[in-house]
Amino acid sequence: MTSPTNSGQVQLQRLANDITARLAQLLKDPPDLTSYLSAHANCIAQALHPIGLSYEMLSGNNLQRVLMSNLESLEFRQSPEQELSFQKAAKVAVSQGRLLVIEPNVLPAEGLHGLQPEDSPAPDELPLFNRTPYQHFLVPILVGTSSVGVLHVWFPPADANGSQIRQALLRHACGEIELYLKSRRLSDIAQELTRLNTYSHLLQELAGDVDLESVTWNIVNYARESLACDRVCVFVATDYGHASHSVGAV
Repeated sequence: MTSPTNSGQVQLQRLANDITARLAQLLKDPPDLTSYLSAHANCIAQALHPIGLSYEMLSGNNLQRVLMSNLESLEFRQSPEQELSFQKAAKVAVSQGRLLVIEPNVLPAEGLHGLQPEDSPAPDELPLFNRTPYQHFLVPILVGTSSVGVLHVWFPPADANGSQIRQALLRHACGEIELYLKSRRLSDIAQELTRLNTYSHLLQELAGDVDLESVTWNIVNYARESLACDRVCVFVATDYGHASHSVGAV
């Protein structure tokens, strides 16, 4: 007869193997960072069913949110001081390279002096706290021994065994990100983030724009910024605006 402990270990290993197998398929033709993290998030959602998650990557000395799901469940608009606390926790996880677990409904043990966090004159200097009903995990994303980002995931509360399972799978899943970054040879995450932001800005500029001069200007600027090239040529079909048209860039 299989003991409950052994059964749990078998299930944990099965879930870990499934995550590895699914993400390994992407390494054959690695997508951009956002697409990869989206697939990574789907693996975590299917394995652990979190309330929400957020990927934040290091750009210089700051963490930049790259992908998120159900961030509104944390109600940061009503509690910006709580967002500051989680930002602080993310920086701790990155700087120390260790996973942090923050239990639900935890106020700072000191530093409030009878005040609520929102009334504190310096909420960013308070000890870590969590007034949400969720259990939070902040997992560093490592390349070698260096942290390049953090995965922040929140769940309904779990017992000690459930928490350990979550920690084990999240560590395993974040280890897969290292393989992706190495396959892309992304030694400079900040450069990748700049490229993605530039593309996002291009899409915003082109949305609803039908002016040929404006469209070509935005395409040229995007190509120069994203590819760091000296010259860009845009060719417009002579019958543009008639029955058929096409625009190409080199």
